[in-house]
Amino acid sequence: MRRAFDGLGANYSCRVRGMRDSIITTEGGDHYCSDVPDCHIMWDNSAREESVEEAMTRGNGSARGVHIVRNPWDMLASDYCYHHRGEEPASKGSHYPEILSMGPLEGMMTIWPDMSIIMDRMATIFALSGMNNVRYEKLTESSASFDQQVNGLFRNLFGGLISRKEHEKIAEAVTAEDLNRQIAQGTITEAGHTNSDECMEAALRAQQSLDPSVKAHLRNLQVRLGY
Repeated sequence: MRRAFDGLGANYSCRVRGMRDSIITTEGGDHYCSDVPDCHIMWDNSAREESVEEAMTRGNGSARGVHIVRNPWDMLASDYCYHHRGEEPASKGSHYPEILSMGPLEGMMTIWPDMSIIMDRMATIFALSGMNNVRYEKLTESSASFDQQVNGLFRNLFGGLISRKEHEKIAEAVTAEDLNRQIAQGTITEAGHTNSDECMEAALRAQQSLDPSVKAHLRNLQVRLGY
């Protein structure tokens, strides 16, 4: 979204929380939303219901939001594999360095308390009006699917606000974020950016042995998110 807003010349935005490099516009994005109540471009990298309510208040009930969702089973497996390979060791919920030596079942049960909170928030926001929910799977399936999702998102988000030329401009700009294009062009390696197939397959198999209450919770989240 940063490339889209930058392409439209947006120069005033705020973040609800997060570090100083967590911004949604390159120019004028270094504000916390609590400090700038007049700002209407808000970014929350760990979205919560109260953030959406605040955005709706600022937009007099007509705010438009973007929210990415993912299959909760895959999300749990992916989070384990991500931290198991040592990524973001300082982040809350990484359980570093213990996670490095944990197998899939132990690792997923260890991260579950934190992940369940994140997933519950995801499902709650999914159901709120004014949100444009985009499925992670569709964004990463192929470049064609990426383009289709982005164009639909921009129509919903900016419809009536920008010209066709501006739409085409930002749609082209964000193709730089398409993982499949980056891999095909050699600008990024799949092995260095994504979890290994081996780890993901092992984690998904291990989910059969998760605590029954965890599996029931995951199934409920699937239903709420339409998976």
